[in-house]
Amino acid sequence: MTEQTRERTERDELLDLYSDLHKSARGFRPHNDEWNVFISMSTEQLRERVREMGEESTRACELEEEQEKGRITAFESHIKKMMDDHNINRETAMRWDQQALGLERDIHFYGLIMYEEQYGLPSGYFAD
Repeated sequence: MTEQTRERTERDELLDLYSDLHKSARGFRPHNDEWNVFISMSTEQLRERVREMGEESTRACELEEEQEKGRITAFESHIKKMMDDHNINRETAMRWDQQALGLERDIHFYGLIMYEEQYGLPSGYFAD
């Protein structure tokens, strides 16, 4: 393997990694005009950009985890309040909530995924 081949392979890997990290951090891959800038960068500059995007991606994941925990807490508080206010169990509270949201038909066909999506809960939250 020549030095140039190894350098090209590392650049390709850095560009692929940057694209993946960008999607993780921002929800979409870099645009073409951004790629044109990267193509002209040195390998060292690309490494630095990958490191920076890696940090941004980590922060975005941490923020999403915090927000997800908040949505779970809000949902559980909502159901608990219904249970306390009406002296009902969790199953009944959730059924009433689904009815109030008009999700009965959707849940019949698609399962509880529609209910999870309504509250922004993680996929499989209600799995047994």
